Amino acid sequence: MMFFKFVMPAVDRLMKGGVVAKWHKTEGDHVDYGDDLVDVKVELAMSELERGPLNQGLGPSTDVGSGRDTNPADLANERGLILIVRITSSDVGVLRRIEAKEGAYGEVGGLLAILSTEEHGPTDSLDEELREASEFRVVANVVE
Repeated sequence: MMFFKFVMPAVDRLMKGGVVAKWHKTEGDHVDYGDDLVDVKVELAMSELERGPLNQGLGPSTDVGSGRDTNPADLANERGLILIVRITSSDVGVLRRIEAKEGAYGEVGGLLAILSTEEHGPTDSLDEELREASEFRVVANVVE
């Protein structure tokens, strides 16, 4: 039996992690090519230079140290872009154990779930198997 690590993919070089919004599969489900696995809510931080044309016509950027009154919601809008990313399978296997439950934060490269080639067998102590396991191949697509 082979095990696979399903880790948080990087949607963008600025992405640090994301919050698991919704699992489309449950433990024990067979996963095939193109199956939706999970939706993840991510925030991409954008610096002044990276915003470029997005910031044109919006006036001066918010500067907390300037003494101007600022709305925290405006600060969040200026500093990041919030997206919902649907992660879809590019591989085949069985979802054996979900490590990141809905509402949990996972860093890029962090373990979201464990998959295997077979439906049965232990998943309790997989330290050695996971160290040598390949990553489960996925595709990440922005849906919102």
